[in-house]
Amino acid sequence: MPVCPRCKFQFSVYRARTTGPGSQSAHLHGHLQQLAEHTGHSMGEIKDAMKADLATWPHEEIFGRMVPVSEADVDTAVEASAIAWTHMRASELGVVLREA
Repeated sequence: MPVCPRCKFQFSVYRARTTGPGSQSAHLHGHLQQLAEHTGHSMGEIKDAMKADLATWPHEEIFGRMVPVSEADVDTAVEASAIAWTHMRASELGVVLREA
Protein backbone atom coordinates (compact mmCIF):
# COMPACT_ATOMS: atom_id res chain seq x y z
CA MET A 1 0.00 0.00 0.00
CA PRO A 2 1.41 3.45 -0.88
CA VAL A 3 2.64 5.59 2.03
CA CYS A 4 2.87 9.38 2.17
CA PRO A 5 6.57 10.26 2.57
CA ARG A 6 5.77 13.22 4.84
CA CYS A 7 3.15 11.91 7.28
CA LYS A 8 3.49 8.11 6.71
CA PHE A 9 -0.27 7.83 6.07
CA GLN A 10 -1.08 4.63 4.16
CA PHE A 11 -3.63 5.10 1.42
CA SER A 12 -5.26 2.84 -1.09
CA VAL A 13 -4.96 3.30 -4.84
CA TYR A 14 -8.03 1.11 -5.34
CA ARG A 15 -10.65 2.84 -7.47
CA ALA A 16 -13.94 1.07 -8.04
CA ARG A 17 -14.81 0.37 -11.66
CA THR A 18 -17.05 2.91 -13.33
CA THR A 19 -20.69 2.09 -14.02
CA GLY A 20 -23.58 3.62 -15.93
CA PRO A 21 -23.86 4.92 -19.49
CA GLY A 22 -20.47 5.62 -21.07
CA SER A 23 -18.64 3.77 -18.27
CA GLN A 24 -15.96 1.08 -18.27
CA SER A 25 -18.60 -1.47 -17.34
CA ALA A 26 -20.86 -0.50 -20.26
CA HIS A 27 -17.86 -0.53 -22.62
CA LEU A 28 -16.80 -4.00 -21.49
CA HIS A 29 -20.30 -5.47 -21.62
CA GLY A 30 -20.90 -4.06 -25.09
CA HIS A 31 -17.75 -5.74 -26.36
CA LEU A 32 -18.48 -9.01 -24.56
CA GLN A 33 -21.95 -9.08 -26.12
CA GLN A 34 -20.51 -8.52 -29.60
CA LEU A 35 -17.99 -11.35 -29.09
CA ALA A 36 -20.78 -13.60 -27.83
CA GLU A 37 -22.91 -12.85 -30.89
CA HIS A 38 -19.98 -13.53 -33.21
CA THR A 39 -18.95 -16.82 -31.58
CA GLY A 40 -22.39 -18.19 -30.78
CA HIS A 41 -21.62 -18.42 -27.07
CA SER A 42 -23.54 -16.75 -24.27
CA MET A 43 -22.21 -13.57 -22.75
CA GLY A 44 -21.72 -15.48 -19.48
CA GLU A 45 -19.54 -18.05 -21.27
CA ILE A 46 -17.43 -15.31 -22.85
CA LYS A 47 -17.12 -13.54 -19.50
CA ASP A 48 -16.04 -16.79 -17.80
CA ALA A 49 -13.39 -17.34 -20.51
CA MET A 50 -12.17 -13.78 -20.03
CA LYS A 51 -11.88 -14.17 -16.25
CA ALA A 52 -9.98 -17.45 -16.67
CA ASP A 53 -7.66 -15.95 -19.27
CA LEU A 54 -6.78 -12.71 -17.44
CA ALA A 55 -3.92 -13.08 -14.98
CA THR A 56 -4.96 -9.78 -13.38
CA TRP A 57 -8.48 -10.97 -12.50
CA PRO A 58 -8.66 -11.44 -8.71
CA HIS A 59 -9.84 -14.70 -7.19
CA GLU A 60 -11.15 -15.65 -3.78
CA GLU A 61 -11.22 -18.95 -1.96
CA ILE A 62 -14.64 -20.50 -1.48
CA PHE A 63 -14.85 -23.94 0.12
CA GLY A 64 -11.23 -24.65 -0.74
CA ARG A 65 -11.58 -23.60 -4.41
CA MET A 66 -10.25 -20.44 -5.99
CA VAL A 67 -13.01 -18.72 -7.96
CA PRO A 68 -12.97 -15.40 -9.84
CA VAL A 69 -14.52 -12.50 -7.95
CA SER A 70 -17.60 -10.76 -9.23
CA GLU A 71 -17.05 -7.97 -11.72
CA ALA A 72 -18.70 -5.64 -9.20
CA ASP A 73 -15.67 -6.13 -6.93
CA VAL A 74 -12.88 -5.24 -9.38
CA ASP A 75 -11.10 -1.93 -9.76
CA THR A 76 -10.52 0.32 -12.75
CA ALA A 77 -7.18 -1.32 -13.60
CA VAL A 78 -8.70 -4.80 -13.82
CA GLU A 79 -11.63 -3.48 -15.84
CA ALA A 80 -9.18 -1.80 -18.24
CA SER A 81 -7.34 -5.12 -18.65
CA ALA A 82 -10.64 -6.83 -19.40
CA ILE A 83 -11.46 -4.25 -22.10
CA ALA A 84 -8.02 -4.76 -23.64
CA TRP A 85 -8.69 -8.54 -23.60
CA THR A 86 -11.88 -8.04 -25.64
CA HIS A 87 -9.98 -5.90 -28.15
CA MET A 88 -7.31 -8.61 -28.55
CA ARG A 89 -9.86 -11.41 -28.94
CA ALA A 90 -11.86 -9.39 -31.46
CA SER A 91 -8.70 -8.76 -33.47
CA GLU A 92 -7.88 -12.50 -33.44
CA LEU A 93 -11.40 -13.31 -34.67
CA GLY A 94 -11.57 -10.52 -37.24
CA VAL A 95 -14.42 -8.82 -35.40
CA VAL A 96 -14.76 -5.05 -35.73
CA LEU A 97 -16.08 -3.91 -32.36
CA ARG A 98 -18.65 -1.14 -32.34
CA GLU A 99 -17.94 1.55 -29.76
CA ALA A 100 -21.21 2.82 -28.31
